[in-house]
Amino acid sequence: MARVIIGARRARFGLDGVETDLTEGNRGELEDLVAEVISLRTPRSEDRNSPIYRGYAERWLESAILRDASAIDTNIDTRYIYSQVPIYRGEQRTFIDLLSATVTGRPVVMELKVSEDADFPLQALDYCLKVSWHQQRGDFERRGYFKGVDISPLPPLLYLVAPLFRFHATTALIAGSVSDRIPVYRIGINDDWRGGVRVLLRERLNE
Repeated sequence: MARVIIGARRARFGLDGVETDLTEGNRGELEDLVAEVISLRTPRSEDRNSPIYRGYAERWLESAILRDASAIDTNIDTRYIYSQVPIYRGEQRTFIDLLSATVTGRPVVMELKVSEDADFPLQALDYCLKVSWHQQRGDFERRGYFKGVDISPLPPLLYLVAPLFRFHATTALIAGSVSDRIPVYRIGINDDWRGGVRVLLRERLNE
């Protein structure tokens, strides 16, 4: 909706990819937009077809889990949960939705979807392997993640999180072919997660 470009010392705002530079002359437009977002981007919204309500749904889900990761797994150490973590392999940089760890220090990679996606488990596995690569080199501790935690040498746990009836039909088949060294779990949550995340199904797919 709005962003500050520090290097250029300017701010931009807008919706649907159409942005405008913020000026003294259009400050009122930004204020109106903020008020509209506050009104519509809420579980109690009266217009659930609004682009403001429906847009960036995965980021909304991400923020809900950030507030209480224990809703996904009570074994997660809620002191340490990071969103949009950059991970590298060579020159390639990608971002994983959520990175956390259990109370015993085992890394947890959570990839989130709100609609069916046949590539969901493969995309998540790629991220998980990159996290494992960084884990083995001690990169997370060096970058200031998980301070005071002894990170387990075990491979990360991989959680595929989506509304229960929004998993693609091939998810279980694809995830079931992943080596059992990386435990892959399907975490099915309630469809009305905007009002609070609840786990309806938790199953390991590659035992």
